[in-house]
Amino acid sequence: MKFSNLSISIFLIIIFSSCFSNKEISSFQQVKKEDQTKINYLVDSNLIDKSDILQILLGNLDEQTQIQVNTFNTNGSYKIDNQGMIDFPFIGKIKVIELTKEALKTKIETSLIEKKIAKNPLAIVKVMNFHVTILGEVNKPGLVNIPEEQITLPELLGLSGDLTVFAKRNNILLIREQNGVRTFKRFSLNDSVMFNPYYFNLQNRDIIYVEPNAIRAFNASQSRSILGFATGILTLTVLILSFNR
Repeated sequence: MKFSNLSISIFLIIIFSSCFSNKEISSFQQVKKEDQTKINYLVDSNLIDKSDILQILLGNLDEQTQIQVNTFNTNGSYKIDNQGMIDFPFIGKIKVIELTKEALKTKIETSLIEKKIAKNPLAIVKVMNFHVTILGEVNKPGLVNIPEEQITLPELLGLSGDLTVFAKRNNILLIREQNGVRTFKRFSLNDSVMFNPYYFNLQNRDIIYVEPNAIRAFNASQSRSILGFATGILTLTVLILSFNR
């Protein structure tokens, strides 16, 4: 009788411990609908970061100057060093981190004029590794590089293969870092709020998380229950064989 009660108890523990809740398979559960947290390092989607790779192209130069620029850097690509600087033709070292692209553009154009390299230069600054990340219930989660430096939420969903049937469409999480603050905002794809520019136009280094719905949790629970049931049967078999020796 003791053996029977023990066996049943072990079997039930294995079965019930195999159940999943939605919270167990969802990330960022501690994040409220709207939340903010200060971060110790400066990351701003509008400012140039040390991890960025810049492309800087110059125009309105005389032919000889343009040849010299092209010789110095054939594709206009500049990697930022540990001091947050780049080595630029005719100007030398320029500190670029914590500047906007527009501020860097103005700085380069002004320096070229002051050094009498060009009378009316035109600088075009781009971030070559502009990217956003999408996680959760989409068909192709991961980091998405955006060479065009601009992308909307619908475009990102398209690039990620759209939402899966298990996506919780009314609870999408956007994580954005600006001015030393990491902001968390939840919104619904079924609500017109998604067309608000804050959500619709994504920024460099944004993260989108699509939470799984209850059906995904149920399916995960079923799979685990089957495994738990099989484990329970195996455990009971071993116990029975052991006691019958």
